[in-house]
Amino acid sequence: MVNESKKEEANEMKEQIIGTMDKEITRRIRDATATNTKRRCAESTAMEDIRHEMKKMKEELLNKMESNRTTQGTGAPLRTWADVAATPATQWNNNVAVPGRRLREITIRGNSDSPEIANRTPEETVKAVNLALGRQEAIAARRLKSGGITVTFREGADTYKEDGKQWIKKAFGEQATGAGKAFTLVAKSLKAGKLRDAHANPERLLKEVRDENKQDIESLKPVYRKDKEA
Repeated sequence: MVNESKKEEANEMKEQIIGTMDKEITRRIRDATATNTKRRCAESTAMEDIRHEMKKMKEELLNKMESNRTTQGTGAPLRTWADVAATPATQWNNNVAVPGRRLREITIRGNSDSPEIANRTPEETVKAVNLALGRQEAIAARRLKSGGITVTFREGADTYKEDGKQWIKKAFGEQATGAGKAFTLVAKSLKAGKLRDAHANPERLLKEVRDENKQDIESLKPVYRKDKEA
């Protein structure tokens, strides 16, 4: 009975909204066309704009009503129109490194402890990297809790491996090294017969997987289960 009552209440509200919108459309059309017949062409355009805007308003209100009705029966309190209007839009968390961005990052480790390098601001780090590269490619930098520094580039990180990463030593010191982001992929249910010599010669297996997939795979570790599958 409670759900039926809420359903009827929602339907009544829907009818009220539609009725109000229709009345407003009629009023605006009448006002737009009754004042000056010589401007009917321009007013006709204005009338269409009004119809379009009012239709959008009606659709948005009905969509919000439908969304609000789905919360009934779930234990969530029924939200009022004031609550809906006051709710801010969901904000993106800028600190999350999305996959597309991660592919453009290189993490520098073992960088120099000299004050000049250790105390750099992110802007100074970006400037130092671009100076070492000889072109404006780095766009952001951030320091990790581990002490490493992640540099974000305009292009994929693989682009900056071609010079043997000499720019890393120029920008961060002779002991510094860097690598792109690593992703772990687990392949299950592979027959042991295909990988029987993997433990004895893992480098050959790694080379074969790299050649087959045309990807820069950093490492590979075959693990055998008790049922003799890898």
